Amino acid sequence: MTAGPIAATPDGALPIGGTLRPFRLARDLGGVAKLIDRAFAGESAEDRLTRRDVIALRLAAPFIGAASVVLPAARDLFAGFVWERDGAIVGNVSIGRLSGDVTRWMIGNVAVDPAYRRAGIARQLTAAALDEIERRGGLIAVLDVRADNEPAYALYRSLGFVTIDRVVDLRRPARRERRTVPPRVRPLRAREWRSLAALLDAATPALVRRYTPVQEQQVMAMAVSAGLGIAGRLVTGVQSAILVIERDGRLAGAVEIEIRGGKAPHRLKLTVHPAARGAVEADLVAAALALLPRGAVRAEVRAEERPAAEALAQAGFVVVRTLDRLAIALRPLEP
Repeated sequence: MTAGPIAATPDGALPIGGTLRPFRLARDLGGVAKLIDRAFAGESAEDRLTRRDVIALRLAAPFIGAASVVLPAARDLFAGFVWERDGAIVGNVSIGRLSGDVTRWMIGNVAVDPAYRRAGIARQLTAAALDEIERRGGLIAVLDVRADNEPAYALYRSLGFVTIDRVVDLRRPARRERRTVPPRVRPLRAREWRSLAALLDAATPALVRRYTPVQEQQVMAMAVSAGLGIAGRLVTGVQSAILVIERDGRLAGAVEIEIRGGKAPHRLKLTVHPAARGAVEADLVAAALALLPRGAVRAEVRAEERPAAEALAQAGFVVVRTLDRLAIALRPLEP
């Protein structure tokens, strides 16, 4: 996909002066972190880079650069573009492989300084990202946008993106309470990763599967990571677990758990087979909360899975935001 000349924005504004160039980790990280703070000042800071993150990534930059010489995948870890004007970064877009798949990519951190919005910068950054993804062998690009962000929606639709999914992000404040794991909930066994993949596939809407199908290698990695227990936290800083419920000899539902340190909220994600919806969600939520240490918890569930959202609401979760996933095919998809 070639972006071509940049047309005027709907209000007639043309792109302002400045330079569009590739993102450089060691050089640009601090400026991008500050830009994201300004651009998303009204949203939760939980997903943003902290000062400690910036320092750690700057220290790691030389090693990442060296690894990229011999490992092609390392070149895709911190790719993207920035818009620079008068020595300051006023726009950014990041790209990365989706679940390690070279043909499917994620676009994120599309950010423009509030003082420079509605000037065509986001359009040029996104178009540059799409061109770069195609150059690197990508066939599909996806991104997430708040469902109520109509200006962003209008931009992405004009570039050819279509909506394929909607996810509700919920949050529960820290509480002091005791819970027990319901007897029919148990940990996933690592050897059951194929059964987990089958569950995830069955729970994924057809349109989502067309653009971003379940990757068995990724599911296997999830199952192995969950089996590491506390050892996984020593390596990645996050301890993961997967709890499941069986019905009629098959997995009917699963909850993925991430235990995080510091002030970061723990996370959980529910997946329920369509045939079991309404019958297993409450027990999965109860089991996840019984295992999680004290602290805030964030949860993610597809908007169409109402029983899961209701089970989370009954456990004290409240909706924080609704995100739509948009996708674009850089080449025609196979029927």
